[in-house]
Amino acid sequence: MTEQLSHDIYILASYGVTALVVAGLFGWLVITGRQRRTRIDVLNVKPDEPSHER
Repeated sequence: MTEQLSHDIYILASYGVTALVVAGLFGWLVITGRQRRTRIDVLNVKPDEPSHER
């Protein structure tokens, strides 16, 4: 009984860590994608156009 409980806790903890890592990677991709779009927008602004402040 105790071995099964400790095994279940280990499995639950590993799933939790995996979920946190996947969520962190997804968040990192979203943030870097926004930064990349902002940089591209700044590079594509023509000198006679006003810049788009965000």
